[in-house]
Amino acid sequence: MVNVRGIPCTSIYRTLVDLCASEPQCISEQALDAALRMGRVSYERLCDYARDAASRSVKGSRTLEGLLHARGSDEALSESEAESLFGRLMRKRGLSQGIRQAPRAGTRGGRIDFFYPDQDLVIEIDSRKFHAGRIEQKRDKHYDNELNIHGKRVLRLTWEDLTTDEDYVLDVVGRALGIQRLF
Repeated sequence: MVNVRGIPCTSIYRTLVDLCASEPQCISEQALDAALRMGRVSYERLCDYARDAASRSVKGSRTLEGLLHARGSDEALSESEAESLFGRLMRKRGLSQGIRQAPRAGTRGGRIDFFYPDQDLVIEIDSRKFHAGRIEQKRDKHYDNELNIHGKRVLRLTWEDLTTDEDYVLDVVGRALGIQRLF
C-alpha cells in the first residue's frame, strides 16, 4: 500500500496483479506494456513481485507471471503501444520478434524497432504520433535509404495495419522472413 496525497492506494505492482485477476488478458497486457514503457515498473522487480505474490497464492499473480515470461526482458524495451501490439501478434502466432531496438547502422544512428539479421530485414512500426508529419516522413525515408545502402530490407507497418488487418501483417512479415502463408 502506498499513499498518494494522503490517500492509501495499491502500488502499480499490486494493481497489475489485480488487473490480471479481474480483466481480460488483452487489457492486462496493455496495462503491463504501458507500465513498462513509461518506466513505472522495472521488469526485474515486477518479476520478483509476481513470484512473491504467487507464493502467497494472490489471485492474478500466476497470470502476470505468464505474461512476463512470454515477453522476456527484451520486450520490456518497447517504446510504443504499436510496437507492443506487433510483439503480441508475433507471439500469438509463434513467430520470432527478432532483435528489438537494435542499433541502426549508418551515419544517421538511432534504433530499429525489430531487426532480423539472418534475413537482413528491418521492421519499423509507424504510429501517427511519431511518423505522421511531413518532417517525420522525410526523416523515415532518409533512414530507410541509409538502411538500404547497408543491404537491409525495410518493412513499415502502421497502427492501422496492426489493428485492422492482422492477416496482411502476418502475410507480409511471413513472406519477408521466408515463411509460407501463415493462415
